Amino acid sequence: MFEESYVAKATQDRPCPKGTCGKKPGGCPCNQPGGDPGLPVSFHVQRVIRVESSELWERYQNKKKAIMKLRPSGVEEFDPPTLTSKKASEYPGTFAPVDSSVNEVYAYHGTQVRYALAIAENAFRIDLAGSSTGTLYGRGAYLGESISKADEYAKDEPGGFYDGVFAVLVCRVVMGKMNKTKSDTKAAEKVTAGEFDSTCGTRVFRELVIYDADQCYPEYVVLYKRKYAKDPEEDVEKMPKRRFFMQVPLHWRNVATDLSTGFRDEVELKGAGATWLQCLVNQAQLVPMRTLLSATRLEDSKMWDRFVAFKAALRSRMDGKSEDHLRLNLVEKDLRALMRRPCKFFRSTRGCKAGDKCRFSHNAWGGDLDDLSLAAGRRLPVDELDRRLHEGFLWYACTEAEAAELSQGTLKKEATLPGTRFYESLQAALKKTTAKDGVKVAILCRVLCGLPGLDVTDESTDFVIIETDAAGRREVLIKDGSAVYPEYRLNLHCSEPEEEIEKKEPEKIIDSMDKAPTGRDVAPFAVEDPALDDPKGEGLMCCAATE
Repeated sequence: MFEESYVAKATQDRPCPKGTCGKKPGGCPCNQPGGDPGLPVSFHVQRVIRVESSELWERYQNKKKAIMKLRPSGVEEFDPPTLTSKKASEYPGTFAPVDSSVNEVYAYHGTQVRYALAIAENAFRIDLAGSSTGTLYGRGAYLGESISKADEYAKDEPGGFYDGVFAVLVCRVVMGKMNKTKSDTKAAEKVTAGEFDSTCGTRVFRELVIYDADQCYPEYVVLYKRKYAKDPEEDVEKMPKRRFFMQVPLHWRNVATDLSTGFRDEVELKGAGATWLQCLVNQAQLVPMRTLLSATRLEDSKMWDRFVAFKAALRSRMDGKSEDHLRLNLVEKDLRALMRRPCKFFRSTRGCKAGDKCRFSHNAWGGDLDDLSLAAGRRLPVDELDRRLHEGFLWYACTEAEAAELSQGTLKKEATLPGTRFYESLQAALKKTTAKDGVKVAILCRVLCGLPGLDVTDESTDFVIIETDAAGRREVLIKDGSAVYPEYRLNLHCSEPEEEIEKKEPEKIIDSMDKAPTGRDVAPFAVEDPALDDPKGEGLMCCAATE
């Protein structure tokens, strides 16, 4: 779509890349083809994020219906069709069909990465429109059919994490009846009066302007880099091969915040989020079964910055040194097993006729998950792991005091070993700590395992596998606490006395999460409220990573 909508032209709105030229019609000399650095010749996509927000989508659909009701005879359509229309129609699995009767199209909005993430979460702020780029057609949200035009407004973060990385929002826009004009200073007033629903600027590029944020749904956040004619070819070839990771995880509330700003939030997970985590605990088949009393997600900029710095150093240290295909990914598999929609026939008397070919989940532990709970589970960052660095999720169990210290960045090391034990088995982790009033604390940690070793005293390696149980789940020694980020804290309760629990022998571990053992107790959901952790009532927002 970028290639299809590229136009080798510049306008006065494209800033001088050197900062030496003022605004000039057609762009400054530095932005012309053949200039220095010249006009970008293409744009290389680094990351695509699909935005799934029930609240924003409902508002958009309601506004679309209102325009259809207002214009029952239809409207004058785009002529020629927008530059995005061809590719949008060729890829219906990515771009859902649009309604031409109300001039529904896909269009771009160029901006900075953090602003794009904020818009995706909270929609456009019309009251802030034009604060940095001007308002030729009045205060509204400005979009373009050409990536070249949208890129004129895109910005990177010089010296920051997103240095050289730009962003556009690929939006569904319902334009309705358009005021086609080159320079109508009363355009916004005419829309307010009901004469038109939007403005279509017809200068060098067609600019699409809406004055109601509900007329636009920001469906994709696209991060990209510019390519210039003079760029070395070897640098260009590397662009698509490097997976791009966000500075702050997509599922965090602080996703659009710069780490240098500083933040610390312990986000309590309620409703659907807690329901999903209880299913995760049930799936572990603990003996005895435990009930989730509460769960929190830690968002700490200082600790995450330390984790990211360790990741960068580890990537440099491991570059070309390890071809080991070891995967500590069983916890990740546990998470993914609860992210597929349950098969409605699996629990029926007849069962599912499709068997192993069924595209829905036959995981008995996730059978009670509703749509909101599934969406809550999909927000977990399983697609944000750098497997080249053996990054994964591992369990750690501890006392209340140790959990408090860990949340501040202090990880307790073993008395006789140069590191700390982590587990792929929640059962094994919980055995290593004692309960207080029937409650044990389990921490789901994101861990950069790094270079594997066999000798715990070998300082050139980062982790050692201490033991593997009968189910293939491993106990791992992590040597550096900076390689650990304690993301989720689960307080798990059991009413049985500790001494009675120790007398019980664990039941046989089943091989498949799709087969529930008979007679197994399943802990009830601690929270029955189906709503997501959403105190403002803003609905579900799920960011899905797309490669």
